[in-house]
Amino acid sequence: MNLDPNPSHPKQICEWEHLLQCPICTSPMKWTIPGSFTCSSKHVFDFSRQGYLNLSTRAIKTKYMKPLFTARRAMIDSGFFSPLHELVIDQIILNRAERTSTMRMLDAGCGEGSHLQQIMELADASTVKLAGTGIDLAKEGIAMAAKHNPENIWCVADLANCPFADGRFDIILNLLSPSSYSEFRRLLVPGGIVIKVVPGPHYLKELRDWLGIAEPAGNKPGGKSLERFRAHFSTVDAVSLKYEVALDYCLLESLLRMTPLTWQVTDEHILQLLSSDRNLSSVTCDFIVLLGKYER
Repeated sequence: MNLDPNPSHPKQICEWEHLLQCPICTSPMKWTIPGSFTCSSKHVFDFSRQGYLNLSTRAIKTKYMKPLFTARRAMIDSGFFSPLHELVIDQIILNRAERTSTMRMLDAGCGEGSHLQQIMELADASTVKLAGTGIDLAKEGIAMAAKHNPENIWCVADLANCPFADGRFDIILNLLSPSSYSEFRRLLVPGGIVIKVVPGPHYLKELRDWLGIAEPAGNKPGGKSLERFRAHFSTVDAVSLKYEVALDYCLLESLLRMTPLTWQVTDEHILQLLSSDRNLSSVTCDFIVLLGKYER
């Protein structure tokens, strides 16, 4: 299904209307005039020329801008996260409901949409049928997602106030992003699953050492992340994934532009490191993948 860039086919419009609720008053929304969705209380939200719907109710200042999302897309396209994507699709296959119909998947905190797209491509090569939706408060990330993958539904929206009706999603992805578990529970169908990915204690350890950044406390399969997760979902599993990725100069530059770790050091320090003999030839990817099922 393609957006051109506004939904025009009745099936497209019906799909959007089925998902949406007003983020201000929670009433259903309808496609009223070309380019807008309106709720019964007359709150109007405009569809952008790029093909996404802006459902944010507040102005947001963020460091997550186009250069970061461009770099992250380059990293994901390089295969940097491929073992993680493969683990995620394996978990979906193992834990999906026993049915052959298409499952609706929400990427909560999707950025520029590359993680979602890679996972959906793996699903296409398997027996899983997925329809993708992505939300993020970073408008530039959503604009990039809509440009590259117009077949999915993309919204600028707040995780803590998701603009979707109850029980609309079979799967929620939450990859290296903040969570709102109460909202996730509301959005899931009975038996739906949440897949949350958090960094393990050795995530990008070499990059931290190279930049001179102190090690964080880190996450462990039995740590606070799992405790909070377990409090909201009935069936919970935790899988650790650790692998090493070789870096060339171009990949290192993209990694530096992608990660918020560099916000802790000056640009001058990074330039000095890049021009020095202290080469960074590889980094460790260390993730903990939490899977939870919600039974109403």
